[in-house]
Amino acid sequence: MFLSGYKPKDSDSVRWAVFNHPQGHQGLPAALFQIDGMDPLRDEALIYERVLRDECGVKTKSYVYPGAPHGHWAFFPFLKSSNKFRVEQIEGMGWLLGKTPVLTNVVTSAKATNV
Repeated sequence: MFLSGYKPKDSDSVRWAVFNHPQGHQGLPAALFQIDGMDPLRDEALIYERVLRDECGVKTKSYVYPGAPHGHWAFFPFLKSSNKFRVEQIEGMGWLLGKTPVLTNVVTSAKATNV
């Protein structure tokens, strides 16, 4: 049953390939991408961002974290790339909302704990 989720009955379905949407992607709202360099879906994210930006006229902002694994900001919060991710996540959300975030009250780096 688990594997059936990875074997679509209709490989042309939008659920299987987002580019198959019958209405295309024009007119979508701005999109923020934070792409980990070692993420298994890295290339798909890079391609999707480019298609939205260049072919569909969607405003995009992307950040790439070379060498970082999927979920690095959660699993390895002490990495420099994780700190950078958190700051850019807040800045990116501000960009989406048309605001300039104030980072003074935001924890942007992991703190050592005695856990």
